Amino acid sequence: MGVDAVRAGREIPAVLADGRVVYGARAIGEALRFGPWWLRGAGWLIRRPLAWPADLVYRFVSRFRHRLPGGTGECRLG
Repeated sequence: MGVDAVRAGREIPAVLADGRVVYGARAIGEALRFGPWWLRGAGWLIRRPLAWPADLVYRFVSRFRHRLPGGTGECRLG
């Protein structure tokens, strides 16, 4: 299994230790597992009980990131 280049253009990928690739909110949740202790709980929530709301938030943020504070035209997809 490898990173899908087209999908990675839309969603952030994360390659897990076992070689599986996850994308989007799940990838963010996996990355938070290795952050400071106070972010690890957020990572767990994103990966488990709040996975579907986290996906919705991720899609919203990724769609409108060029309009968020600090966003630029380069942040726009497509």
